[in-house]
Amino acid sequence: MTHQTGILPNEELTKFMKKTKESSKTRIFKVSIKNEQLVLDGHEQSDGKFDSDFTCLVKKMVLDQQPCYLLMRLDGKNSSKLYDWHLILWSPELSPVREKMLYASTKAALKKEFGSANITLDYFATCHDDLTLDSYSMFVERKRKEENGEHDLELLTSKEQDLKLVKKEEAELSSSTTKPTKTLPGVEFPLTTAAMTALQDLKDGVLSYLQLKIHSKEEVIDLVRRENHKEFDVSDLPSKVPTESPRYHLFLLPHNHEGLYYKSTVFVYSVVGSGCSVRERMLYSSCKNSLMMVLKDRVGISLDKKIESDDPSELTLDFLMDQLHPKQHENGDPKKSFEKPAGPSGKRGFRRLIKSGD
Repeated sequence: MTHQTGILPNEELTKFMKKTKESSKTRIFKVSIKNEQLVLDGHEQSDGKFDSDFTCLVKKMVLDQQPCYLLMRLDGKNSSKLYDWHLILWSPELSPVREKMLYASTKAALKKEFGSANITLDYFATCHDDLTLDSYSMFVERKRKEENGEHDLELLTSKEQDLKLVKKEEAELSSSTTKPTKTLPGVEFPLTTAAMTALQDLKDGVLSYLQLKIHSKEEVIDLVRRENHKEFDVSDLPSKVPTESPRYHLFLLPHNHEGLYYKSTVFVYSVVGSGCSVRERMLYSSCKNSLMMVLKDRVGISLDKKIESDDPSELTLDFLMDQLHPKQHENGDPKKSFEKPAGPSGKRGFRRLIKSGD
């Protein structure tokens, strides 16, 4: 699963951006993510020079715990006779992790829709101190020196190091699809007592199936279903997969294969695209790796197979057996062996005589 969110500007924002790129009236406008769309969330006109407008307008446009984008127009025009803009990603430290992830991974889409060539600088702010003109000006000056090949002798602060890391991750997210896919930073939500107890019961063989769900408001992973060996039938697995939200499934699958008995532990991450929101898909995908670590390191569960499924109907016994025991060819190579191509069809012509050498 990739981490391009697919969130795009709505019609109002698209029209506004097209108009404002050509106008000198709008100094700053705010973009937020609402209902899985980029929307216009306020704008202000210029009252003077850039520095004074920055001081007066930026802080009043943001909320303490809600990320957003601010696009601010500079005073000068570029070679295309259009204004240059700076993009500020406001991602306050106290905002929910899932919100920060969503805004970080959608920024590239906003830049593309507005016109990346018109945005000459990205600025990342996590606290109100970052929104002062001094902090902003220092960052702009440092970027100017970097572009000119100059280097400060002072060491980067921890905040600046974090900023470099964030920019590196954003660059990986927006990289070409021809490169290896990168994931967002992992998110670790704690498991509830009920979930941890069920995992231990599954490890001990008391349970045969359990289903876990992320409660986004509480930021925890909780148990929503548990079944013992009498209640669980693998043929009923497709009916247990909800279509309105992703889920984590963990179950035991006792079976025989080629005369040997197995009791495999299988993990399924189900995400039915038509019913799951972008926000949920990102959250479940980002929490999956940390959950794998909990299963291995804290509970002691060793997984025989991990499966990601967007189609519940495929989770049949035959499919699971193929996943656990992939079919091999006689030579042990799953690749198809080379077959001699067929000769030309139709008349082959006269037989030729080949004279051997003396």
